[in-house]
Amino acid sequence: FCLTALEGQAHGLPVIHSDIGGTKDIIGLSALRFNSRNCVDLSNKIKSLAFNFKKMNRYSKVGFENAKKYKISQTKRKIWDISRRIIKNK
Repeated sequence: FCLTALEGQAHGLPVIHSDIGGTKDIIGLSALRFNSRNCVDLSNKIKSLAFNFKKMNRYSKVGFENAKKYKISQTKRKIWDISRRIIKNK
């Protein structure tokens, strides 16, 4: 779960994330995704947003709507519950 990406989206920032981990499941199509094994792909994604205010605005709006689905109070509770279960099992 990538809280940092959601926080960025909640503040209206366009997000670029890698194709590994759980971020792709939470962020989905509301951000640009790059191939984690290809630094040129990351560079191209960054360049595709640079000075393209229409594209940045689109990802900002879509990302903001995505972030609304994840209330911090619910997320905090879920993370706490998972952490508690892991600690109990050790």
